[in-house]
Amino acid sequence: AFSLVSGRFGGQAARAFTAGGYSSARATMTRSLGAGYNSFSCGFSFRRASNNTVTYPIILFLNGTTYQIGLSLSPDGTLNAGRYTSVSASTTLGSSASGTITTNVWHYIEIEATINDTTGVFRVKVDGSLVINLSNVDTRNGTPTTIDNVEIGYFKSGSETGANFDYDDIYVTDSATSLGERRVETLRPAADTAQKDFARSAGSDNFALVDETLVNGDTDYVQGSTVGNLDRYTVGALSSTPASISAVQLTAFALKTDAATRNIALHCRSGATDSDGPNYALAASYGKFDRILETDPATSAAWTSTGVNSLLIGPKVTV
Repeated sequence: AFSLVSGRFGGQAARAFTAGGYSSARATMTRSLGAGYNSFSCGFSFRRASNNTVTYPIILFLNGTTYQIGLSLSPDGTLNAGRYTSVSASTTLGSSASGTITTNVWHYIEIEATINDTTGVFRVKVDGSLVINLSNVDTRNGTPTTIDNVEIGYFKSGSETGANFDYDDIYVTDSATSLGERRVETLRPAADTAQKDFARSAGSDNFALVDETLVNGDTDYVQGSTVGNLDRYTVGALSSTPASISAVQLTAFALKTDAATRNIALHCRSGATDSDGPNYALAASYGKFDRILETDPATSAAWTSTGVNSLLIGPKVTV
């Protein structure tokens, strides 16, 4: 199962765990990348909150349902880079020193990889230090030459008392050059603006119906029924002034309430520039929609903390 625990810098992290004594139990989450990538990098903060007694994968990369490569953790704190044919079947390509991962300590792990039968690359950094450096190795399993899914969690097989693996601050890019340690900070709607076309399920403040930490379905919500309806909200400020910002991601959970085709956009206003982005088709049950902006629409340059803190965001009915 998964639960929410305190994150590396506050906020929340995902904890993967299983109850002790269960055989072949799993607690994993898979995220689609939306496209296939031959070369990529992935970073995430990781904490082994309680010890595992068997070597398990902590992250796997797939094409569809076909496993390609992954990283496992041994009880002595060794990380193992492997080519996987299933969750429990792998060929170890290289390993770090023992004690690389310390129990109850947040570490930042980065993977740089290229999928290839003969010229594959698999590099692993922990807290900025290179601990596994493999090139010209076989990182390809089966027919696919790319990965399009990332799976994290607790891939338990066999009975033991159970371990807890915590994940936070995850990124994936389409380049085999890692970004360096990153922090993901969640900013929620903080106030309404004059632009609020959506109807409210209750109360008088639109932002207060979509600012919850956990999605609550129909408990409270805003609803638009006319093409062009738009809400804009201010967001809370960043907790610090970062040296650089890799991207801003807008996220919404939405559904349609009738049989007609309905689309929304994840709108933002930066400075005097409005940006709707792509249309997202809604279904009759809630779906999660993400829009990633690597640059500020107002400047076409990298985001600054000033740009993020002054950003206005909200849903727009487009179809």
